[in-house]
Amino acid sequence: MSWLSISILLRVLLRCFCRDTCLFSTIPTGFVYVSDIIPDIQISLRYASNENFMGHIVNGYLSNVSIITRAAAIGLKQAQLLAKDNGYELVIYDGYRPQKSVNQFMNWTQNLNDSQIKKNFYYPRINKEDAFKLGYIAEKSGHT
Repeated sequence: MSWLSISILLRVLLRCFCRDTCLFSTIPTGFVYVSDIIPDIQISLRYASNENFMGHIVNGYLSNVSIITRAAAIGLKQAQLLAKDNGYELVIYDGYRPQKSVNQFMNWTQNLNDSQIKKNFYYPRINKEDAFKLGYIAEKSGHT
């Protein structure tokens, strides 16, 4: 078996395993997995990758699986249908956010040793220590 085949197999197995055990043993009441309601939607959780303002995977984001309220999922499903009718497609970049993720954001604002490249791309007009004060990061997220 080639390395590529092994890599793909491991990613598939990890995704299946993580969906039910790594993220949440039970999801919050009233929440659903986006892909259960909208199987064809694109999900690209930036905090589950290095492609975000912190430059690494954020605590609580163990795979590219998005959880949102059932009402939001139903609304997004309708929006996805409308978008597809017009040749477009929705992409989900975030969803439910565990408090431990928010706590890590708060701690991040205190670490002033950050890459200038990340700053230039993700927050060029502010100092990271001001992110909380300016409302970019909340102590309790609306996603939590």
